[in-house]
Parts: sequence; C-alpha cells; structure tokens
Amino acid sequence: MTILTCDSSKYFLRWTWILAALLPMIVAGASAGPDQESTAQSERVFFSVLDENERPVLGLSADDFELRINGRRSALSHFRPGESSTAKSCPVVLWILVDNNPLVPSAVISNQAGAVVDIFERVHPDSAIGVKVFDDRLKTLAPLIREAAAVRNAFLQFREYRSERRVDDKRLKVGLSESGLMASLELAIEELQQYVASQSSLRERVVLRSILILSPADAGPRIRYNYFSYANRAVCKQAVDANVFLYPVCFEVPSGRILQKTPYGKKDAQKLGDYTVAYNDPRLLYDRYFELARKTGGVPSFFGAIAPGLHALLPPENISDVNLLTMNIIHMIRDLNGKYSFEVQKPGNGKKLQLDLKARMKNVKVILLRRTLL
Repeated sequence: MTILTCDSSKYFLRWTWILAALLPMIVAGASAGPDQESTAQSERVFFSVLDENERPVLGLSADDFELRINGRRSALSHFRPGESSTAKSCPVVLWILVDNNPLVPSAVISNQAGAVVDIFERVHPDSAIGVKVFDDRLKTLAPLIREAAAVRNAFLQFREYRSERRVDDKRLKVGLSESGLMASLELAIEELQQYVASQSSLRERVVLRSILILSPADAGPRIRYNYFSYANRAVCKQAVDANVFLYPVCFEVPSGRILQKTPYGKKDAQKLGDYTVAYNDPRLLYDRYFELARKTGGVPSFFGAIAPGLHALLPPENISDVNLLTMNIIHMIRDLNGKYSFEVQKPGNGKKLQLDLKARMKNVKVILLRRTLL
C-alpha cells in the first residue's frame, strides 16, 4: 500500500490542479473538426484541385496529397475536403461590387435582383451578402446582411443611385484605376474580415469569404499599364493573406465576339506607347481584370456565360435579360464549395513557413496560392 506523505500529497494536489486546468483545452483540441475556423495559434490554408478542363475535382482525402513544410513531410491537420455545389456546410460572406459605369445600363443591374436573392437559397443559413457601388467613391447600398429583401432592394435602387451621381459625368468613368476598383477592393476585404470577427456564429467556423465584381473592365481611354499591374499584385496579395476569393464578372465582349489566345505581354503594351493600354485593344485589359481571379483562387467569367473563363463559351447577345447573373453565381458557388483546406500551426517569433503541396494522382492541378506563412 502507498502512503502519501505531506510532501507527496502536495505534489499530488498540484498535478491534480494542473490536469484540471488543461482538461478543457485538451477536450477542445480533440473535438476541433474540419468545419471549425482556425485558432489563434493556427492558420487555415485553402487550395483548389482542378481537372484538365479547370473544373473542381472532388472526393479526395488527405491521403491523396503530399504536404511539405520547410521541406519536411507533414500531415494535413484538420483536413477539409472539397464539396459539391449543392453543399451548404460552410457560411459564405460575400460582397457584390457593382461598377457605376455608363457602359452598363441601369436596367441590366436591376434585372439581376432575382438572381442575387437566389444566392441565399444556395448557401449556409448563416451566410451574409452585401452590395456596394464604386466609381470615384464607394457607396454601400446594402451592408453585409442575412436578409434577401435588403440585397434585392439594393439592386433595384441602382438606377436611383446612378441618377444622383449623374452617370454622364466623365469623372465617374474611373473603372479599374487606383481610385476605382482597386481602392474599393482594399476596403471590401478589410470589411469582410471585420464582419466575420464581429459575428459570434462565425468566429469558430470555416467561412468562405468572397467578392463578386460586376464591371465592363473599362478603364477609360487610357490606363497606366505599370500602375495597374502593381495595383493588381498588391490587392491580390491582400486577398490571399485574408483568404478572400475574387470573382470578376465582365460585361464587355471584344468586337467580333471572338477572343484570341494570342500571347501578349509588355512588348505589346510598349507598342501602344509608354506602358499604356489603348481602350480599343481589350485583350490586355481583360486579361488584367481576370487576373484578379487567377491570383486569388477565384474564377473569372463573362456576364451570363454558361461556362467560366476568358476563352469559354461566349455570353448572350442581350445582356438586359432577367437573371443572367445566375450563371455567374453558379460558377462562384461551385468553386467556393470545391475548395479544400487544412490547418498549419503559426511559426511565431518572426519565423517563416514555406508550404509545398502536391497531389499523388495524375491529371489534376493543385492551386495553392498561400505558400508562405509568417
């Protein structure tokens, strides 16, 4: 029989207290599931798996991937697989940014009110949607909210807002410049983060943050090529670091309704003069606009097109048809639900983690944009 002395009983009580203090944290850690948001000590990392046709590949497990952190093979902690477009397991927090551009008739926006309301039927009940209009300023028509009627009214009020802003004023035609979309995206990303942090129902869940952009990808007669490229990179990095996916939708189609796959780059821009892009040459401008999706893990599409992408099936001739935006919403929801994710412990102390992720199966492409964690 063991007899506890005075000293040994003190150690026994001390360890009892320690275990009692640690038990809730141990239980919480063991119960953390793939649908829970990252803790203060960890970071959730999203990635996509696409087939040869750029469509999400579903049904894969953690064993189908090989993760290396700073060169060392690691397990995919709290792995969450991609899901079908009908899944509603994760809340979606979405800003819709509408370009107040004269090239887009007010009726085109108002006619999409029903399509926007339909988003609520496709996502988790705790999801929130807000609507903003941008030109040389940013106006919120509906805050991030869980009410379909408020979002619908925001689209119906677009004509009224445009009348107040005197859309024929050339100063409003700022499009994709630093005072237009780029500044609006910076604010929208920050507000998404603030909203998620303020909602108790979202703090401990995996939340799919996204921004749907409706614009004719017009920057006026000329736009500085070098600045636009820099602004794109800066905004995309901000979005990737915040796990925000961008979905640019383009109203415009080049003349002749044919999109060439001819490669082009800075040399083409130089031919146009001093690193600028001419308004009548939409190739480079469209590519830069859609780059917002490619560099943040989103999907680009033309308004109303039945398939996403720059070289996909072309959109309908009449963009004034009701609820054409439904197709673009389907592209977005399918991509969001198809995201895979896992957690990584934050390094801390100014250290850096380099991530490398590969699929074990062939004929698939892994899109991991957040490869460095600080």
